Amino acid sequence: MASTRRSSGGNGFFYVGFGFCVLSLAVTFFAVLASTTYFNAMSDGITKDIAKDDREIYEIQREIRNLKFRIEGRSQKKFISSRIALYNLGLRPPLPAQVVYLEDGVPRMGERDGKRVAYINSARRGY
Repeated sequence: MASTRRSSGGNGFFYVGFGFCVLSLAVTFFAVLASTTYFNAMSDGITKDIAKDDREIYEIQREIRNLKFRIEGRSQKKFISSRIALYNLGLRPPLPAQVVYLEDGVPRMGERDGKRVAYINSARRGY
């Protein structure tokens, strides 16, 4: 009679090790899946924030252009004269000697008490 021998204990360790490997792979797979989903959601949120910020920048730039246009219109002599007349301010235009023109930020020179002086910031200096 042939005797068949079973080894007890060898197969149990194999099944535990194999089960641990399968469990580790499953946990790793779900961790990668969850982190990918999370980072995609974060990326979508950041993309929406960027789009919102771009829209705000566009609106602010448009408002700046509109304000520059209004400033340009309101600094014209015709507009200023109409406001003076509207509010009865009693102002009159300056004499030609009172007007100083600046070119590229460089003041024109004039004379005062026989001396050459620049008319830049003349209001502060009491000229």
